[in-house]
Amino acid sequence: MIAACGEGAVSAQKSNVKGPIESQIAKIDSNYKPAQCNLFLCRGQQFADNQNKVQTYKTGQVVNFVLDIENHHPVGYANVSVIDTATNQIVGKPLIAWDPYFTGYPYPKEQENFNVTIPELSGKCKTAGVCVLQYHWYSRTDKQTYQNCVDFVV
Repeated sequence: MIAACGEGAVSAQKSNVKGPIESQIAKIDSNYKPAQCNLFLCRGQQFADNQNKVQTYKTGQVVNFVLDIENHHPVGYANVSVIDTATNQIVGKPLIAWDPYFTGYPYPKEQENFNVTIPELSGKCKTAGVCVLQYHWYSRTDKQTYQNCVDFVV
C-alpha cells in the first residue's frame, strides 16, 4: 500500500485503523499515486497486500457483519454493497442500506450486527480482486467517510 498511497496516507490509517478517509487525505504526501491508490475504494487498501484474505461465497449465502463502531458520529447514511474494483461502482443495488444511519445513542443493534445475502452476480465476481463487499458510512454531521471491505469470489 505504501508504494501506491505513500507513507502519509498509510501512517494516518495505521495510527487510527477505524478513522475516516478524510484523515488519510489530509496526510497525502508526494509519494501518493492517485492512479494506483483510490482512498475512496477500501481506504486505498491494495488487493496485492490482501490476497490471502479472499473469502469464497455462494449465491444466496447469508453473510453476517458485526461492526465495532468507535466513532459515534450521528446522522448519516450507510450501506453494504458489492463494488466493482475497476470502476469503484456498485454492482446492482446495495445489499442493505440505511438513511438515516445512527440517529441516536445507543445505536440500534441491527445497524451494528446484521446480515446480507450474496446476490446473483452473473459471473461478475469469479476472479479474486474484481469485487469487494464494501461497508460504507458517511456522517453528514462530521463530513467523514468510513469504509471497510472484504475481497471475495462467488
